[in-house]
Amino acid sequence: MVYTWIEKYLRTKGFSIVPDAAMILSEYCGTELRKLALELDKLTVTLEAGKKTIDAGDVQQNTGISRDYNAFELTKALSFKDSAKAIKIVRHFGASPKQFPLVVILAALFSHFSRLLRYHAIMMKNPKASQSEIADAMGIRPFFIPEYNMAFRNYPLIKCMEAISLIKKYDSLGKGMGRGEAQDGELLFELVFRILH
Repeated sequence: MVYTWIEKYLRTKGFSIVPDAAMILSEYCGTELRKLALELDKLTVTLEAGKKTIDAGDVQQNTGISRDYNAFELTKALSFKDSAKAIKIVRHFGASPKQFPLVVILAALFSHFSRLLRYHAIMMKNPKASQSEIADAMGIRPFFIPEYNMAFRNYPLIKCMEAISLIKKYDSLGKGMGRGEAQDGELLFELVFRILH
């Protein structure tokens, strides 16, 4: 997992990072470790003197990643069924397709709903699982469990599976299979609307 790599890399330099900052960075850089290392090095150099923990504000201020407009915020808005925020983010993505490629956003959505599907499986197997047990089984930090608790309530198993199916469909459309004249932003808007409703 990229998050673990980020933590270890920073630890070797005497720094740490909060979970949401690491998530934003990993979504921005993907699995390109070289790009991640460059961004992390830039962050450690630009931190205030004496500060040893990187937070989301540091990441957004020093990397050009928007605080409000990133895949992490979109998945969070979907988890909480915050339609207004999700649509606002998607419109921003649609206005900047080079900065927010459809394939990257779809990968983040697929990853999110795949984890949520895993959450459903865990809860079916052990409805009384603790937050730390759930986090361990999902391969995420306990910090993210409240978001997945809300997503679990908002997306029953069938809705979660429908979301994954829709993401796969729109991935095919995004790659040109029957897409017609639709732009990437329009496809993403339609997908998010369908997931929310």
